[in-house]
Amino acid sequence: MKTVCKTLFLVTIIAFMQFAQTTQTNDTKVKFELSGFVRADAFVDSRQTISLRDNAIIIAPTAKIPDIHSEDINDAANLTMVGFHTRLGGKVTGFSVLGAKATGYFEGEFFGMSDNDINGFRLRHSFIKLDWENTSILFGQYWHPMACADIFPSFSFGAPFMPYSRNPQFRITQKLNKNFSVAFTAMTERDFTSSGPDANNNAVKSNTFLKNAVMPMLDVQLMARYDGLLLGANADYKSLKPRLVAQDGTKTSEKINSFATTFFGKIDFSDRFSMKFQGVYGQNIANLTMGGGYAIKAQDSSQFTNMNVATAWAELCYGKEISYNVFFGYSKNLGTTDNTNGKYFGFLTNVDEIFRIAPNVAFYFEKLKITTELDYTSAIYGNINAKDKSKIINDYRVENYRLSLSCTYPF
Repeated sequence: MKTVCKTLFLVTIIAFMQFAQTTQTNDTKVKFELSGFVRADAFVDSRQTISLRDNAIIIAPTAKIPDIHSEDINDAANLTMVGFHTRLGGKVTGFSVLGAKATGYFEGEFFGMSDNDINGFRLRHSFIKLDWENTSILFGQYWHPMACADIFPSFSFGAPFMPYSRNPQFRITQKLNKNFSVAFTAMTERDFTSSGPDANNNAVKSNTFLKNAVMPMLDVQLMARYDGLLLGANADYKSLKPRLVAQDGTKTSEKINSFATTFFGKIDFSDRFSMKFQGVYGQNIANLTMGGGYAIKAQDSSQFTNMNVATAWAELCYGKEISYNVFFGYSKNLGTTDNTNGKYFGFLTNVDEIFRIAPNVAFYFEKLKITTELDYTSAIYGNINAKDKSKIINDYRVENYRLSLSCTYPF
């Protein structure tokens, strides 16, 4: 029944878009546009991996798990083919509100909401945007402001080195002059959520921890644009309320507050050669598909401490009809601000470092794009030393090679 409802929903949208290509209302031509792409991917890994949705988005190679003969169980290759990156979007333009040009946009994909919902249609973006001469307002679901769409990598999803999240939000952007702008954003969580304790103190992912804090995530962004140059910086604040009831059974108001910042940019050296880059420092940024989280403080079961992470990535891109690109990424676990009692809520908390280099070549045949990439990702695992601010000890390295082939046809 659920699948039937989703199919009817998609058919209805497509039929409506085709029927209402242009509509005349009060001397204003309202336009409906349908866009998206069909995409198919195949990839083989030399090792088992920590990945999202049927291995589609690689995060890191898995830790070693020895069998009874001390052989590494996870040292085993695997092959995957998927088609759920296929995407559908719709945009309505041509009308005005309060003197502003208005745009409505939605976008979805067949990525599903979980591994149990693979091939299910899910919402990616859905927002209304009002544009005045120097001011714009966006209300709805869109990229987290630390995930700047202008600098996305050419093929790699960039996780866990770059922030990757979509959030319900209210964003106001003000142009200061022709080159500079500032944006203020208030957000909640929906599909990309924070971690926290359940009733049994086990780690779970939920947007309840942000809801109970009764405080949206807050972000301020400065952006500069010149000919061939984009530079930006963000400061981000988040407050979570992990529990309503403390370990001793009493009502608690304890929260965990965290801060994150990023600097990013893109340089177009010519119409064929460009570079993208970003650096991130963050506390409790697991909700951005990155490492980190928070933990319970040592000798105090009602208070929490942030886990701190620093990352950097860059990509060099060259060419047009044939595009040669190489992605570099590095992530470092900086430990927690305080010592802990050994209970952590987050992602990749026992990983000290992750490194990636991923060259790819994209061939363009009119609209058709065929991409092949070789991804090398290594991770350093170890034990968490809770008595020394969660530094990783007894570490060891694991590696994975991924060979990918992707075919994309936009419309």
